[in-house]
Amino acid sequence: MTASATTYFVELKSKVRTKLLPLILKKTAEKALNDAATNVAVSLLEAGADFDEYFIAYQADEIFNPQVLINGGKLLDFVSAKWQNLFLKFYDKRSIGFGTPNAASGEGELAALCSSPRVKVSKKSGRGDLLIDGVKVELKGGGARIAHSTQGTDFKTACDKIGMAYGFAPNKVNGGRLAFEPLDISKSKVKQWDEALASVSAATAVSFITEIMCATGSNFTEAQVARFFKNGKLNRTLANKALVKAFFRFGCETGASWDRLTCIIDGHVYVIANNADAFDKLVDDDIVVVHGKPQGKALGQYFRLFQRFPLSFYYGFNTAS
Repeated sequence: MTASATTYFVELKSKVRTKLLPLILKKTAEKALNDAATNVAVSLLEAGADFDEYFIAYQADEIFNPQVLINGGKLLDFVSAKWQNLFLKFYDKRSIGFGTPNAASGEGELAALCSSPRVKVSKKSGRGDLLIDGVKVELKGGGARIAHSTQGTDFKTACDKIGMAYGFAPNKVNGGRLAFEPLDISKSKVKQWDEALASVSAATAVSFITEIMCATGSNFTEAQVARFFKNGKLNRTLANKALVKAFFRFGCETGASWDRLTCIIDGHVYVIANNADAFDKLVDDDIVVVHGKPQGKALGQYFRLFQRFPLSFYYGFNTAS
């Protein structure tokens, strides 16, 4: 970088730091402020954008309509054509200045914050990433994880007792350890547990799976679980979809910290409201999915049975729907 270019960049960072950042960032730590200013200045340079013209457009709210992060839609349809290049440069950046003191912001957060004065950083930690027109939005770059309060070790202890009470043999897990995982979808475990469940009566199989599912901290009746058996065989997709819905409902009932959980996938914005009935429909309609790799990341159970870590599910979106 030449001396004149260096001087220009220093001046650009100074403008970003003194004019823009006070409007969107409450942090005072030098590391956070410097990183945020650097990322914004680099984006402006990459896009060939003039700061003063950009800042006028930002203040006038002429760059981006953030309602798409609340209601969903095609992301760039809500960005002014004139500013789309800059928006995409912002979108590529992850700045520690907009995350926790030592963690980067999530994908898309920098773009949202720097493109509309209606987007703010949530004031309280753990209360969603962004505040948009008074709505708390948790922004994700792909799929999401939903967790229950039940810890993995507690779930394993309960499953061990249930499995032994029914006289079943546990399955092997990594490290030569043993556990009872009849809902796992790995081939070897499916084979073992299908054979085990076939060796007992249908009523016993239903009763066993009901107790296992209830051990997650969720409430299921035998009548509900009986519907997860098709032609005498446990349909794990149906069982795990039911658990995901139960976990989400638990989060809503215990005070989820966001109003919208927003995922941006391949330029399209998918939104989940903090509403258990609406989420149930998304799962039932296979818009929200809990198996496979629709966004390149394996979905499904994240049950750390040998750790004190909350039982969780990774879920994604069926973008073909």
